[in-house]
Amino acid sequence: MPSPKDTLLTRDVILNLLSEEEVERVSLAETRTLEDGEYYVDLEHPEKGVLKVGIGEKPGSSRILPQSAVREETWSAIIRQLGR
Repeated sequence: MPSPKDTLLTRDVILNLLSEEEVERVSLAETRTLEDGEYYVDLEHPEKGVLKVGIGEKPGSSRILPQSAVREETWSAIIRQLGR
């Protein structure tokens, strides 16, 4: 189980991968409902890795980073960071 410090460091690294435009889109995405099957990272618990919204589910956190809010290159970098 990662320590709170490791979780914060991972979250900071992920957020630093985003462009200013992507940061704005992620902020807006936190206020909308994700669609079934959409992939996201829970920024409160990045150690859980990439998650997928199931039918009728809602993410357990309001601090989410949906795949649809970032460029493909950024999403790939996030996946690499989470897999380290």
